[in-house]
Amino acid sequence: MRGLKRTNCLSPRKVNSGKIAYADQQEGLTMVAANLRNTVIARYGLIRVEHLGLEERSLPWIQQLAEASDHVSIHTLIPADEIAADLPEGFQLRMLCATDHDGNRRFYPLNGPDGLIADCAAGGLAILTHLRNMDAESRFGYRAMFELFRKVHGMTEHYNRSFGGHKDLMISRSGREDFDKRDVLPESLGQDDSGNGQRWGIESLKNVGRELSEEMSYERPSEARLIELGLFAGAKKNPLEVDSKQKIEGLIRAALYDGPPDVEPVDDEWDEIKGEITEQILSAIEKRLKKTTEGFDEWLIGPKNSFIKLIASRVYTCGPVTKMMVRCALLELGWKAYQYLADCIRAQMRCFRNALPKELNEQEQELFDRVYIPQEGFGGLPLVLIRERLPFLKASILAKFRGEDFDEAGVIHQLLNYYSEMVNNRREADRRLKQYSLASLKMGRNLRIYEHDDTHPVEGNGNRRVNRKPLYDEENHGWDD
Repeated sequence: MRGLKRTNCLSPRKVNSGKIAYADQQEGLTMVAANLRNTVIARYGLIRVEHLGLEERSLPWIQQLAEASDHVSIHTLIPADEIAADLPEGFQLRMLCATDHDGNRRFYPLNGPDGLIADCAAGGLAILTHLRNMDAESRFGYRAMFELFRKVHGMTEHYNRSFGGHKDLMISRSGREDFDKRDVLPESLGQDDSGNGQRWGIESLKNVGRELSEEMSYERPSEARLIELGLFAGAKKNPLEVDSKQKIEGLIRAALYDGPPDVEPVDDEWDEIKGEITEQILSAIEKRLKKTTEGFDEWLIGPKNSFIKLIASRVYTCGPVTKMMVRCALLELGWKAYQYLADCIRAQMRCFRNALPKELNEQEQELFDRVYIPQEGFGGLPLVLIRERLPFLKASILAKFRGEDFDEAGVIHQLLNYYSEMVNNRREADRRLKQYSLASLKMGRNLRIYEHDDTHPVEGNGNRRVNRKPLYDEENHGWDD
C-alpha cells in the first residue's frame, strides 16, 4: 500500500513523560480579564468563560445540574493559531463547569462524552502533531484509528447491555440452562475472597443495596441504584487482584467487547492473514477519505453498510478471506484504537486543564484526571473512554471521593469482572430463549400462555394475565412461561 506503513501506523509511539510535556510546560501564561469573562493564554489555546445561554438553559440535564450547584458556566477552549490550521474550521472544545456548595469545580462535556471524544481526537492530534513533528503517515494512522473506534462501537460484539432492573437480572425458565439458575448474577457475588458466605440472589442484592443507600442518606433510591450499590458492596467483600498491565487491559476489554470470533487458521497463519486484512482496511479508509468525506459515515458505520463484505471480497496473497476473519481483524484494530484515542484525549485535556483561569485544587484535579486523563487502573485509558461501564463503577468512584477506605483498584476490577460475567450469562440466556421461541413457533405453541407459579415468583407486582391454561403433562417443562 502506497504512502502507508502498517508497522508505524498500528503502534502508538511511546511517550516519555520527561521529554514530552504536552501542554504542561506553559509558555507565557497570562491572565487577561476579570469577573466572569476571563481569558487565559496557554501554548495551544485560550479559554473563554461565559454564562449559560438560552439554548443551554433549556436542556433538562443542565437544569438539574444548575439546581444542585452554586454556579454553572461554560468554559470554551479556542485553539491557538499554531495548531488552528490542523483543525476543522470553527473548532472549539466546550466544557460545562459546575461549582458545588463546597466551592469545588467539576467539568462536564457540553456535547456529551461521544462529542468530547470526537473533539479530542481532532484537537489532541493537532497538539501531538506539533509536539512530535508528525508526518502525514503518522497523522493518518491516528485519524484511521478514530474511525475504527467508531466502527467497532457499532458492531454486535460491543456490549451495550445495562442492568438497571429486576427484569435485566432474572432468567425465565425457558432461558435457563440449569433449572436452579434463576439470575445472571456472578456465582461469587456475596462471598469473600476465601469463598465463604452465601451467594446473593436478586432480592438479597437489592436488600444489601437498600441498607447501603440508607447509610448514604439516599431518599427513595431507584431500583438501578439499589443494584449498583449491592454490586459495589459485593465487590468490596471480594476485591479482585490483577497483577499486570496486560491482565488489566484484558479485563477492560472483556467488559467492553465479546471475545473475537474463532477463525480456522492456526496462529502462525492467522498473523499473516490478519496483516493483509489490516492493510486492506487501512487502504480502503485512506482512499475513501482522500476522495471525499461526503457519505463516509454511511459507508463505514451506516445501518446498511457493507464494509466487512467489501474487505472480504478483496484479493489476498494468502488465499480467500471470510467475513468472520475480517470481523476478527476489525476487533483487534478497534481495540488498539483505544490507546490512540487515550493519547489524543490526554494531550487535549491537559491543554484544557492547564489553560484554566484558576488552577485546580487537589480534589478538583483528582476528579478531573480520573475522568479525562489515562489511568493505570483502567489499563492506560481515561474513564471517559469506558463510559459505558460508568453505572457499574460510579458507586466505587464516589465512595473513594467521600474518603472511604477500601481497595479501590481491586473493587473496580471486580466490578468490571462482574459485568463481563453477567453480560455473558445474559447473552446465553437470551440465545436459549430465542431458540425456545423459534421452536414454539414451529410447533404452533401459543407464546402468550401464562400460568402463575408461586414457587417461581416473577418481577414487578407478580400479576400475570392467563389467556389460556395448557393441559399439564410431564413433558411440558418450561412452556408455561
